[in-house]
Amino acid sequence: MTRLKVMHVNYTMNIGGIESFIMNSIRADTSNRNEVTILTYRDQHFDYEAELISRGVNILRISDPTHVSMARHLSELVRVMRTVQVDVVHAHTYFDSAFVLLAAMLAGVPTRITHSHTALAASEKRFYKRMKWMLARFLFRIAASRRIACSNEAGRALFGRQPFVVVPNGIDLHKFQYSLQDRELLRRELDIEESVFVVGHVGRFDIPKNHLFLIEIFKMISVKDPHARLILVGSGKLERQIRAKIEECGILDKVVLLGDRNDVSRLLSVFDYFVFPSIYEGLPVSLIEVQANGLPALVSDAVSPEAKVSECVEFLPLSAGAKVWADSIRVKTSRIDTSKSKDLQAYDIRATVKELQTIYENIS
Repeated sequence: MTRLKVMHVNYTMNIGGIESFIMNSIRADTSNRNEVTILTYRDQHFDYEAELISRGVNILRISDPTHVSMARHLSELVRVMRTVQVDVVHAHTYFDSAFVLLAAMLAGVPTRITHSHTALAASEKRFYKRMKWMLARFLFRIAASRRIACSNEAGRALFGRQPFVVVPNGIDLHKFQYSLQDRELLRRELDIEESVFVVGHVGRFDIPKNHLFLIEIFKMISVKDPHARLILVGSGKLERQIRAKIEECGILDKVVLLGDRNDVSRLLSVFDYFVFPSIYEGLPVSLIEVQANGLPALVSDAVSPEAKVSECVEFLPLSAGAKVWADSIRVKTSRIDTSKSKDLQAYDIRATVKELQTIYENIS
C-alpha cells in the first residue's frame, strides 16, 4: 500500500487548541495509511516534540513569516513541499493558510486544505487585517481544494460565502470522563480539600481568552465563598499582566496557576465549575472535553452555539458584567451525565479521523 504524505502546517507544536486537534488526530489514526510531516515556523523545542518523534512524525522548521519577506516565505514553503513530495497539505494558520496553499499549488501538491479553527475574522475591525482577510479569501478560492472549519461560525468568518465542510474537533471521549480517583489524588497534590469549591479554566494567556474578566468574576465569587479557589491552566504573553491583576484583586492566596499541563483530562475532575468568558472563539476543543467530563460550564455567547452538545453548557453575554456572571455560577453543583448525548458522541476522534482520511484521499 502506498502511503499518503500528509503535511500539517502550524506555527508551533506547543500545548494549545489547534495543536491538540493535530495531536488527537495523529494519535487516533491507527490505519498507517499516512506518512505525516509537521511544518512549523518556530526554531524551538516543542511540548509535543518527543511524542511526535516517537510516533514517527517528521518535524520541519522554516523561517517565521513575520521575520522574512513574503517572497522568501513562499520560496521556502515551495522548496520544502517539493523536497518532501507532499500529497496533502493541511494548513492550520488561519489568514496565513492562504499563502501556504498558494505555495502548495505552485509546488504541485494535489490536495490543499485550509482549516478554520476560530471565528476571529468576524470580529476583526482593523483596516490592515481586513485587507489581509480579503486577500486570503481570494487565495482560498483559487488555491484550496477543500475548506474545513471546526464550526459553521468559524467557517463563515474565514471563508464567507465560499463552500466549506464542518469537521468536528474530535477527542478521546473516554479519556475525559469524570474520575473520582483523579479528583481525590490531584486535590491532595494541590492541597485543596474536597469541600472547597473550585472554578477552573484552561486556555492560553492571551486577549481572546479574557482572563482579566475571569479574575473579576472570581473575585466576586470569593466574596461569597472565601474558601473558593480558581485554577488557571495555561501560559502565554499576558501572564505578567494576569498575575498583576490577581494581586490587585487581593486574591493571590486563592488562585492556582498551573502553567501548561499535559494532564488536563485528569485536572477537569478536580474542578466544580468551568468558566469560559472568551471574546471570540470557533468551537473550542476544551469545551468538548469539559462536556465529556460532565462538568458544568458558564460560557460567553461569543462562543459558537454549536459548542453546546450537552446540558453542561450555559451561555451568558459578556455585556452582562462580572457580577451577573458571578451570581450565575452555582456553588452547589454536581456532575452531569452526558453519556447519552448523541451530539457529544459526534465528537469521537475516531469519526473525525475517518472523515479527514476521506478528504485526504479525495473520496466524494
